[in-house]
Amino acid sequence: MAVQPSHQFEACCGIGSSGGFHLRKVGKLPSGADSFVSSCCSEKSKSARDAERDFSKRSQIRRYYSQALKRSAASPSCCAGDTPSFVPSLGCVFSLSKKAGIKEGDVVADFGSGAGHDAFEAAGLVGDYGKVVGIDFTPEMIEAATNTARERGYGNVEFRLGDLEGVPLPDNFADVVISNCVINLTSDKKKVFSEAFRVLRPGGRIVDADEIAAKELPRSLQNDADMWCKCVGGALTERQYVKALRGAGFVDVKTTIYGSQTIQWRDREIVIKSGIIEGVKPPPEA
Repeated sequence: MAVQPSHQFEACCGIGSSGGFHLRKVGKLPSGADSFVSSCCSEKSKSARDAERDFSKRSQIRRYYSQALKRSAASPSCCAGDTPSFVPSLGCVFSLSKKAGIKEGDVVADFGSGAGHDAFEAAGLVGDYGKVVGIDFTPEMIEAATNTARERGYGNVEFRLGDLEGVPLPDNFADVVISNCVINLTSDKKKVFSEAFRVLRPGGRIVDADEIAAKELPRSLQNDADMWCKCVGGALTERQYVKALRGAGFVDVKTTIYGSQTIQWRDREIVIKSGIIEGVKPPPEA
């Protein structure tokens, strides 16, 4: 038999436009119902709060790199080396495409391509029979990279607006996935590595240049949006990166460290390394 309330009430755990949940109550709930509804909605509210924090973080990262593009547009690339210096680089490892062993005829996906620095370097390596597709979630970056490709006559590279947790590419598309100091900005790195695994062909490789924490970062630093934008707050340890790649299905996972820096966070010194994490998508079992 249904429990009848002694007074009229309304309780709702509904999804709003921001993904949040709400509870509205009028009068008195029947015995036991109050704790049930509170438990139900408090759990969902936590999920909603997490989603809202993630949305806020993404929005701040998008604004940060949109402004960074404007600041760097007239400046030489910080990581230029012998790569295209006409495009600003916001990565942490220079000449990534060459370090990734990209060769003529390869199909390459650049996760977090920004203004196209690494994608254009890769385009020069894959030649006319290869292809490079850059993915970025900042519209200004996509516009800038697309304009550069058109102005410079790059016919083997294109740029698509998209999220690394839901990459707009088909399965078994690329021979190589590259990323230069971007995956650390994402909230769900397991999902990103799973997406990389999905779009790679069997035998394909992921080559992720990223910031690597020497030790697990304090929670206060991880929760600081500004430090996320600066490629620090979201950094994993080497062990965590390796575990995430293996968890996505990659084999032959290895890391190469190219340098390190020490930053001051409150009363602690934090060591952040720059390096490359690689993995191979194994061929299907016979």
